[in-house]
Amino acid sequence: MPRPRHFRHDKHHKKNNSFLRFIRKTLKNTIKFFVLIGLWVGICGLIILLWLVRDVPDISKITSLTRQPSIVIKDQNGHLLATYGDLFGHVRQLNELPSYTKNALIAVEDRRFYHHFGLDVLSVFRAFVANRRAGRVVQGGSSITQQLAKNILIATGKFKHNDQTYKRKIQELFLALQLERKFSKDQILTLYLNRVYFGSGTYGIDAAAQKYFGKSAKNLTLFESAIIVGLLKSPSKFSPHSSFKRAIARAETVIKLMQDSGFIKNAPHEIQVGLEQMKDFKGPDYGVRYFTDWIRDSIQFYVDQEEDLEVITTLDLNMQKSAEAAVKKIMDEHGTQLKASEAAFVAMSPDGAVKAMVGGRAHGFSQFNRATQALRQSGSAIKTFIYLAALEYLGKSMNDMENDSPYEKGSWSPSNFKYRSVGQISYYEGLKKSCNSVVIRIAEEVGVPRIKQMLEKVGIYSDMPNNLTIALGSGSVTLLDYTAAYACFANHGRLTNPRGILAINDKYGNPKYRFTKYETPRVMSAKSYHELRHALNLVVTEGTGRRANIDGTVSGKTGSNGNKDAWFLGYREEKEGRNNKGFTNIAFGAWVGNDNNSDMNPKSMGSMLPALISKTFLESIPQKDT
Repeated sequence: MPRPRHFRHDKHHKKNNSFLRFIRKTLKNTIKFFVLIGLWVGICGLIILLWLVRDVPDISKITSLTRQPSIVIKDQNGHLLATYGDLFGHVRQLNELPSYTKNALIAVEDRRFYHHFGLDVLSVFRAFVANRRAGRVVQGGSSITQQLAKNILIATGKFKHNDQTYKRKIQELFLALQLERKFSKDQILTLYLNRVYFGSGTYGIDAAAQKYFGKSAKNLTLFESAIIVGLLKSPSKFSPHSSFKRAIARAETVIKLMQDSGFIKNAPHEIQVGLEQMKDFKGPDYGVRYFTDWIRDSIQFYVDQEEDLEVITTLDLNMQKSAEAAVKKIMDEHGTQLKASEAAFVAMSPDGAVKAMVGGRAHGFSQFNRATQALRQSGSAIKTFIYLAALEYLGKSMNDMENDSPYEKGSWSPSNFKYRSVGQISYYEGLKKSCNSVVIRIAEEVGVPRIKQMLEKVGIYSDMPNNLTIALGSGSVTLLDYTAAYACFANHGRLTNPRGILAINDKYGNPKYRFTKYETPRVMSAKSYHELRHALNLVVTEGTGRRANIDGTVSGKTGSNGNKDAWFLGYREEKEGRNNKGFTNIAFGAWVGNDNNSDMNPKSMGSMLPALISKTFLESIPQKDT
């Protein structure tokens, strides 16, 4: 009997219901599965994120981050000479700065700064597209807030400057969002401008303004602001100190971007005004870095540097410039012809205050200081102290006579350079004409031990030979010590200790060290002092140092070590009734030679280049302090 039709329909309906229930259950389980997976992925992601940002710096302490203490070195009149360490200026609030300084920063680094939450998605996308098209990184998308965050991470030692890991990028974004939440936009700009690196060891807008333009950031012009903001792209490349032309070109770009952003209306006019202002721009005087390097290394003997320091030195900037100009002039004119590549010069007051120091011809090429670090053979200039030893220890007089015939002892028979024997000559003549045979016989009578004792009395402590070659300058000495030894004759026969520091202050101006003048011991009798001063004057007015003669006021001694070292050392006094043009009451020393000890032209003696450098310096017209 056939089943009713409604029975078959009910059966089919039941099958359909079962299939739908299966689909619903499967879909439900699938959704639960993916929800569960998503939940676990989210939890794991959150755990990973929390792990990655676990050591993000506390932004409440970003104004007290550690840094290397700075040293600011100035001349005797307070002119800035150099800075070392991490130099920070005064903290400047945004409302203290010209509006165009802020606008220049925003135009170059983050036009949408006031319209994003710390991450400028549009800029990131635009940079991504530009970089993909170029096949390399040509555009950045980091906001100012992200750059500040990156600065904080690097300053706290979390990452190195070139670190490009995902961890750093995640921490940077996380910290940027925190900064946006905690600070206003203007506060973020203030933090950024006061801590970002502007090159040459300077951090913050005020330090940069002082470093590059010698003024407070409050007084920057629009063009100066553009130069400083332009440094952010590459502080070393666009520094006005290292490449003035590139710095100007970058500033012009910044000003054009300011016009594109609507901050200024006439970029060409602003550029023209700025170029006119920059005509008087003076870059750093790198020649003075030989002196400031010496000062930096000397600070440890006066104070422990645990904080920012300001050092006031003995240097006279006018004398320094004159010394650099004298070395450059004479070496440019004669150096190549005489096969002499290097020179050094020191000038100091009779009591040892170093007023000028040239440690070489180019500090940027070689930081080796030939005035303080180079031990060179002392040459014939040492003879002055052989005579002094004879006067002091043997009771001799410069009027005494000595045999000037050739000296021979075994196989050693030193010659007299351009000198013919006449038999007997006075000590005065022997020193004036730099006669070798005379000084050797004097040294033999005095004895090497007492000669070395005399050299130490006048401040020459370097190792000297234990034989008679000491009398001809076979021992080595630094130019600084040599100059100080000759300064004893300008210091009324008293020891001269070279020094370069007048005062050391902390960053608030509180004194840490002050030089106190003191009387040094006498190193020669009044008789020896007067006789040798007269003898050294004769060397310049009538003898080997005639090229350095100025109105009879210069006294000194030339010296040569074969063809390897050339010296001239002495002092110039101020005499009544004389013209006294140039620098007076000053001791000085000049050295010329080659770093590799190669021979110079035989004509390159102490009576040539060193004497000419000294005279050129001494005749310089002192400029009024500015």
